[in-house]
Amino acid sequence: MDEEWFWMQLEQKYGQVSLHLKNILRLQSLCRQSLANLTEERIGHIEHDMRSMAECLTEEANAGGTPLREIYGLQFAKNPERFRFLAGEVMCLLDLAQIMRDHSATSFIRPLKKAKACLSQHPEPVANPCIDRLLDNLRRKITLHIRSLTSRNDLMEKVHKMAAKVYLTNAGQYKATIICPFCEAKPSKITLSMDVTGSWHIFGFKRHYNTFHSSLPDSMAEPVIKRSKNDTKKESNGKIC
Repeated sequence: MDEEWFWMQLEQKYGQVSLHLKNILRLQSLCRQSLANLTEERIGHIEHDMRSMAECLTEEANAGGTPLREIYGLQFAKNPERFRFLAGEVMCLLDLAQIMRDHSATSFIRPLKKAKACLSQHPEPVANPCIDRLLDNLRRKITLHIRSLTSRNDLMEKVHKMAAKVYLTNAGQYKATIICPFCEAKPSKITLSMDVTGSWHIFGFKRHYNTFHSSLPDSMAEPVIKRSKNDTKKESNGKIC
């Protein structure tokens, strides 16, 4: 199911839903018709799941993944192992479940013609309003990584001009292909994936950079002028020609 379309339809009927609630439902694979089966008891099970996932999600956040505040909310971002839904959040989740029960499942599925365009045999660029945001997030993450490694403006300029595109696979997963901005003789194409929380994984790019470009100097070095022994002797005697 197209999650962007799913949330657009659901929020039209309910109103805006907090980002961290969306991410939790995404982690639980509930951005679909099965959300209709949500009950207070099952919400308790989700709370338990989120507490047990705290260590894993914290490690991922520290590695550049989705910030914990976008998963656990501001109240529990610093203590995810103690996570629980607030009373209002429980009411919100139950209301969303009721909306799903009150409407046909097809109400939350993108019309067939557009779905076929996304599920073509060969991946195509994503044709929906989130494409620019997804690309911006990817470029920002790669830019921050390179900036942490070098202060060279010429290298940062190459990153800004980096060719990249996002597409939706047949399995419904967002992926991206980028052309390494530092490869000159033979440009390398690198495929990157986005996880269920909406965070780009750029490990493939990091591995490529460390393998082929880690020797790039941090700053442009001045050319070294080689001098003969005779020149050195003349300088030491104060006789510079």
